Parts: sequence; structure tokens; C-alpha cells
Amino acid sequence: ENDLATELPGILVSEGLAQAEDSELCTASVRFCASRHCHSLGEALREIRDIFGFSLETTVQEAETDSNLKEVVLDAAEMVERLSAEKMSLSSVNLSFLVDHLKGSGRSGARLHRPLRMLLTGHPNGAKVADLIRLLELAEREGGDETGPSLSERLGIAKQIFAEMKIGGTL
Repeated sequence: ENDLATELPGILVSEGLAQAEDSELCTASVRFCASRHCHSLGEALREIRDIFGFSLETTVQEAETDSNLKEVVLDAAEMVERLSAEKMSLSSVNLSFLVDHLKGSGRSGARLHRPLRMLLTGHPNGAKVADLIRLLELAEREGGDETGPSLSERLGIAKQIFAEMKIGGTL
């Protein structure tokens, strides 16, 4: 854990994921990796890259042959429609409202969190949604060139991918 605190910030800067070693993003990334029980710098960097690397398109393609994953993709597509209709964004400010709103539509547990996580990172599994949003928001302010799309851009990309799936008949 000490290696994470002393070395991870420098690696994040050199990898283009953070602008400054003493940034709140680096501090939050160290805490996040420690909470995820990362035992090496390589493991920590993979965790961080998985958050900032947005692989939704790949996951959607994989869902064509995986019925469990397809269910999560369909739920995520429905969430994008709902978020767009309500003019809501993915942010820490409205996360509890968004979760309550989605619970009101009958979602709970994995059926609530996996699609949200997919909209944030492109992966249905992983860290807590609140932790992901926090890191992505910090990356918008303090991240380097390699942090991937912003939160709002991720939602727009998801909307476009799901619209193309409808046109192609996959959804």
C-alpha cells in the first residue's frame, strides 16, 4: 500500500492519466486502488485504466453471443433512454436521485448497478458506481489526455451505440 501512495501518482502522470502528482485525482486513485485491494502497481494501473478506458462498444458486441450480458446491455439501453427523457446526467450530485428514480421503476441490486456501471466504464462488473463517478468527475478537472471521454460524453456515446443497435436490429 505504501508503494501505491508513493509511486502510483507519478505513474498516473507519466501515463497521461493525471496532470499533477499532488492532485486530488491521484489521491483518490490511490485510495480507490487500496480499497480494491490492489497488491501491485501494475494491478492498480489496470484498475484505473479500466475506469478511464471506455469499452462499451466492445461489451455490446460481446453481448450478441452472451445472453446474460445482453440483458445488462438492454437494461443499460433502457437507462440511457430514461436519462435522456428526464434530461438527467450521470454525476455525483444527482446519483442518489437517479438511483431512487430507477428503484421506483422496479430496479434493485445488480439490475440497477450493473447497467449504470456499464454506462460509466463499458463494463458491467467492477467498483461501486459512486466511486467510479467520483474518479471520472475528478478526471474531468485534473486528468491528463488519456482519461478517455468525460461523463457526459460517455452518455452520448452510449446513446449513439444503442441507437445504432436499434437500427441494426440487435436490440
